[in-house]
Amino acid sequence: MVLGLSEGAMVVNAVQARLATAPTAPPADQLSFAVYGDPIGQHAFGDGFLRQNFPVGGVVPSLDFRIPAPVESQYDTYSFVSAYDSIADWPD
Repeated sequence: MVLGLSEGAMVVNAVQARLATAPTAPPADQLSFAVYGDPIGQHAFGDGFLRQNFPVGGVVPSLDFRIPAPVESQYDTYSFVSAYDSIADWPD
């Protein structure tokens, strides 16, 4: 299991995107992912903070980060949302 918290979840997303097309990617039953407060995640309650505020391909200036297109991963991915995080999940 690979875990990513807040901005670390963005790294998990990049790894999943790379593995989606990698011929040497591990089988789906041998790897899973969990993200907590993913700022670019999409979930049943909506989108993470950065995805809400920047379009795909847009650059977040303070992070020098380009918002990637969502990728369908072949791996089980557990997404934990609604835990306060100043970047990923601003309080209502």
